Amino acid sequence: MEFSGKRLGFLFNIMIEESKREFIIGALVFLITGIFATQLEVGEAILVMALMVGYFVSVCENSFKWYKGQNKRINSLLLPASACEKYTAIFILNLVAPAVVMFLFTIAGVGLGNVIFENCYTNPSNILAWFEVFKSSEGLLVASTLLGMAPFCFYGSLFFKKVAFAILIGYVGLSFIAFDWIKEYITRAYMPAWNSPYRESFIDAYRNVMDCFGIGLNVVIFVGFMVLTYLRLKEERS
Repeated sequence: MEFSGKRLGFLFNIMIEESKREFIIGALVFLITGIFATQLEVGEAILVMALMVGYFVSVCENSFKWYKGQNKRINSLLLPASACEKYTAIFILNLVAPAVVMFLFTIAGVGLGNVIFENCYTNPSNILAWFEVFKSSEGLLVASTLLGMAPFCFYGSLFFKKVAFAILIGYVGLSFIAFDWIKEYITRAYMPAWNSPYRESFIDAYRNVMDCFGIGLNVVIFVGFMVLTYLRLKEERS
């Protein structure tokens, strides 16, 4: 079955109709969060954290929800669309759309808060400053970790169905344990002595190398799980 934009649009219409309640609730939650964050000194940090948590909860709860019940599963498999079209529609609706909706309504909430309140700690003009923490190598590592987690939520929602969120928590925990073990091993094996003049430069280089390793690993995880999700969806249809 060849890829068809018309069938993709048909799928979008069905999925949006099914998901509009969740999108409306999410939009209102982040609109209110943006309004009240303007009154907090740490409002920017709260907004970034709320966006990250809200995004992954949304992905875990809503990805492939058509496949979580037997009746919905059968109906979804019988929809007249190819695996590629279904994958594209679900990818955009569950991974891209929530991030866009949450971000836009958070900004709208901050703007509305600046209209309602006289003194605000956060305003829409410094949106880019909210994410300055991600400019450093440590920040990029955190961002790439989030990037790697998203397709795992996506894959888990299709494969594990009812326990995707629990599987995600386990994956994150094991990932951090493994990464810390690698860092600890390298530190013990190659760290110069306390009185060595090379110790400080080694620590700086070590941090950069480990951050780059973590970023690369998370990108591989992102690509790998996205491919696995597509293959799993094809398997469901066969």
